[in-house]
Amino acid sequence: MNKTVIRIVLFFLAFMIVFSCIYSVFATEIDEEEITAASVMLIDIDTGSVLYEKNADEQRAPASTTKLMTAVLTLENMELDQEVTVPPEAQTSGSNMGIKPGQTVTVETLLYGLMMNSGNDAAVTLAIAMSGTVSAFAEKMNEKAAELGMNHSHFVTASGLDAESHYVTVRDMSILARYAYSFETLRQIMSTEEKTVYTTDKSVGFELQNTNLLIHTPTEDANGEPYTGPSYLYEYATGMKTGSTYSSNGCLIASAEKDGQRLIALIFGDASEGEKDRWGIASKLFEYGFSNYKNYVLADLVGGTIDIDVLGGPIVNGEAVKLKCIPCSQSGEESITLPINTDISLIKYTVVQNSTALTAPIEEGAAVGTIEISLNDSILFSGELVAAEAMMTAEDYAKLSGTQLEISNLLDLDSEKRQNLRKYTWIWLILPIAGVAFFVWRGIQSSRHSHRRYRNIERMPKSPRRRRQMQQHLYAENHRRRGQRIPSGHVRQPVVQRLPVIMQNERAGSNVRSPRRGAVRRTSVMRTARPNVRRPRTRGGA
Repeated sequence: MNKTVIRIVLFFLAFMIVFSCIYSVFATEIDEEEITAASVMLIDIDTGSVLYEKNADEQRAPASTTKLMTAVLTLENMELDQEVTVPPEAQTSGSNMGIKPGQTVTVETLLYGLMMNSGNDAAVTLAIAMSGTVSAFAEKMNEKAAELGMNHSHFVTASGLDAESHYVTVRDMSILARYAYSFETLRQIMSTEEKTVYTTDKSVGFELQNTNLLIHTPTEDANGEPYTGPSYLYEYATGMKTGSTYSSNGCLIASAEKDGQRLIALIFGDASEGEKDRWGIASKLFEYGFSNYKNYVLADLVGGTIDIDVLGGPIVNGEAVKLKCIPCSQSGEESITLPINTDISLIKYTVVQNSTALTAPIEEGAAVGTIEISLNDSILFSGELVAAEAMMTAEDYAKLSGTQLEISNLLDLDSEKRQNLRKYTWIWLILPIAGVAFFVWRGIQSSRHSHRRYRNIERMPKSPRRRRQMQQHLYAENHRRRGQRIPSGHVRQPVVQRLPVIMQNERAGSNVRSPRRGAVRRTSVMRTARPNVRRPRTRGGA
């Protein structure tokens, strides 16, 4: 019976392991039938590599994803704490954050309303604050688009409301999304779920909720009723922007990060019921990207740096120094996204040198040629070969080497002098230690001497009779130590006595007291103690 149970358990364990492996293989693949949106793209943020695309070059209405461009221009041209008065033109249709004409708010408040609540009123307010009119701001938007290389897009409105000649392509919007993601302030705003912002005088507040269902599940639907729909939360989602108009249908630009890899999914033209497919499509795209692709450093693919000969470069130990170079894309990326199961040991590369650029001096980062990296006759990367370090001319190196040699000869000691110096190093260590020990010893001796000197005086009784007896004892003890005899008749001579300052103060009626014996100052005064001898009275004149 026990053997049968064990066999059944082992069978189910084996079945679950095999099933999980098969499921993981199929789960990472893209099912084209599930990608119901009109235009879709998945890119890697760091490398710009396209991991998946569908109709990426078709013109689409961008809806409120337009606000990414509005936010970028705001961050480049305005300060977050800058105050703005809401203009009358801010009363627009569509989604709004709720600001009213005449209210004063900061640019930061408007950005939160723009990106979280998709506020059209915030977009118009920012556009007019920057350019005076929305049409003038649209010109600024198109100038920025041309600067970024968005050659197949044209902007008319700051909010993204439908307008003639207001269109983009998903490929162009991927460029804008990567650029917008580089702003830390924007990333922080886009990842916020809920926030309450206020006018500058704190009189009016605006409760904002993120419209990105990958990050936040709303409490109310569009009609103000409690939200009862499903949750689309994705644990690795980090932000970006949603959009929806009559012409565009559902739009979504979403970002996610997992284990250091960052991806952006763009879904435009979601015509499903309630425009709900875009959330599931985004999650599937992210899982596909994280499971199937990985970023590799280009230098690692070619075995580190590539050494190239340089004309007129330095010569060290009779050999010409070679220039160390690394591959780099034209846009500056030094890494590439490849399938996770790529065998990099089979990668080959071809370098075409630029002889004109390979003449010293050469600055770090200068392009010195081109490189192609291929795998199984398939080109994986084509870009520039740049200098990983700067290189000076042979003449400059000789001058620098000569100067360094002279300085070395002036400052450095020869080996024999160094060894002699090390022999007597212990002397320099003992001297300061001996000095410290001497001063400590002197301090202890001085303290003992002072204690012996004032010990008897500090114990002097207060009673006059007892004080006289103590004085007589001190008088006799003083002569005994000196080996002197006490004068005949035991007539005491005047005794020189040192009294502490505190005793002077007591005699003077002062209130000065010291709770500690150590508080008695060593300063003393001299007074003559009168001998306790009665002098005979003399009658008459002296």
